[in-house]
Amino acid sequence: MNKLISLLLLSVALCLGVGMQKASAAPAASVSADTVAIVKKGMACPDFALTDYKGKVWRLADFKGKMLVIDFWATWCGVCIANLPSYAALAASYKDDSRIQFITVSIDTRDAYKHWMYSLPRYHLMDLVNLICPDTESEFSQAFGVRGVPRYVVIGADGTILEDKAPTPHDGLNDVIKKYLK
Repeated sequence: MNKLISLLLLSVALCLGVGMQKASAAPAASVSADTVAIVKKGMACPDFALTDYKGKVWRLADFKGKMLVIDFWATWCGVCIANLPSYAALAASYKDDSRIQFITVSIDTRDAYKHWMYSLPRYHLMDLVNLICPDTESEFSQAFGVRGVPRYVVIGADGTILEDKAPTPHDGLNDVIKKYLK
């Protein structure tokens, strides 16, 4: 029992970003200028520019007209890794629905960029748009209030934040999606 509690506490500490460091390998993330207010349900989503593993820059406008489901995660977060198969399965269940797009946003540090990049096929995420925001102090992370992972956000087709702290795939994320896709 003590081992289980210790393991749980260690996972929580890691997911809260204990010991994160900055380096320089991954591209920086950005959002539009006047954002650093934390987004909340009902607010307009700030524009962003995040990079995928191929170097392509993705912006909010690239998902215009689609509900956007975001999984914020990191390769050092055991809880995140445990949730990835369920998230990928949920995304696969909507693969033929053009009204919705699932993406992942890693908050791995820049020195972990290659580890993140190589983890995508290992965790069967290649069918998703996978972006990296390698700095929890970036305007993007600050705008979304990302201080711990995993974290799920649902954005409406019109760019409005529908859920700023959506449940995990195990705890009702699909119910939230169904509610807004009606």
